[in-house]
Amino acid sequence: MAFVICSVSFSSTIWAQEQRGQPVDVKLLQAKIRELEKTIESQQKLIDQLKNQLGEQIEENKRLLALCKEAGIQTAIPAKTSFKPGEIVYRGEKRTQKWFDTMYEKFRDKIVYTNGKYIDIGETLLNYDTIESHHMTWPIGTPVRLPYTTIVVSVIGKGEILITNRNETVVAHIHGLEGTFVDGQEFPPNSALFIYTGTFRYTTAMGAQKTVPSLAVYKPVTKEQFAEAMNSGFELVEYKRVPRDKRGRTYEEGHEKGYQTDIDSEGTITIRRGNQIVKQLKREEYNYEIIKKPIP
Repeated sequence: MAFVICSVSFSSTIWAQEQRGQPVDVKLLQAKIRELEKTIESQQKLIDQLKNQLGEQIEENKRLLALCKEAGIQTAIPAKTSFKPGEIVYRGEKRTQKWFDTMYEKFRDKIVYTNGKYIDIGETLLNYDTIESHHMTWPIGTPVRLPYTTIVVSVIGKGEILITNRNETVVAHIHGLEGTFVDGQEFPPNSALFIYTGTFRYTTAMGAQKTVPSLAVYKPVTKEQFAEAMNSGFELVEYKRVPRDKRGRTYEEGHEKGYQTDIDSEGTITIRRGNQIVKQLKREEYNYEIIKKPIP
C-alpha cells in the first residue's frame, strides 16, 4: 500500500542522513509522520466502512435465504456433471456404464432434487398424500396429489402461482411450472404429482398473513443429477409394499405359492394367480408393511 512504501522510503532517507553524519530534518520527519497518520486514518475508515457493508450484506443474505426456505425456493443448483463409464462411484466401488444406465432407468423417478439436496421418495410414492392432509407433518420431499380441480387465484411470477379450491380458499403455492397462467384458470389435471418443499406465506387482500404448503412440480432427475447423487454417497433402495390379511399373513405366507400382488395409484391392491384375479383390496381394507432392499 502507498503509505507503507512512503514509510520505507522516508526511513531510508533518515538512515542515509545519519550515516553521512548529517543532522536529521525534524520538520521533515514530523511532516511525514503526520502524512502517514492521515493515510492510516483514511485507510482505517475505509476498512470500517467495508466491514459495515459486509455485515449488512450478510444479514440481507440471511434474510433472503430464510424467505426462500419458507417459500420452498431452491437456492442451490446442482452442477452439471460430465461422466464417463467407470467414473461413477457407488458405495465406494466404480460402476460400469451398463450398471449406471440400468439403475438410472429403475430409480430416475424415485429421486427428487429439492432444497439443495437429493431425496429418496421411493417409499413415500407407495403411499402418497393429498393436499387435504395436514401438511405441517409432511417431511420435505413428500409426493402430493391434488384430489380435486383447483383454480389459479394469483400469478406470483414466472412458473409460480397460488391455487384455490371451489370454496375460494387458498390451498397451495405451486412453483417450477412451465407455460403461461392467468387468474381464474383451472389447474391442473387431478393426476398431476407434486413434491412438498415447505411452506409459503402470503398476504391476503385484507392484509392478513396466511401460510400454505409449497409444492414443486415433480420432475424425475436427469442423468447428470443421478450421477452426482451416486458420487455424493446417495444410497439406492428398493421398496415393496406387502399386503397382509386380517390375520397378519401375506399371501405368500398364508396361502399357496404363486400369488402376485400389484398396487395402483389409488392404493388398491390386485392379487393375481397367473392371469386370474383372486381378490382386490382397497387401501382401507388391508394392512401392509414396507420391505426395504438396499442396492449393493
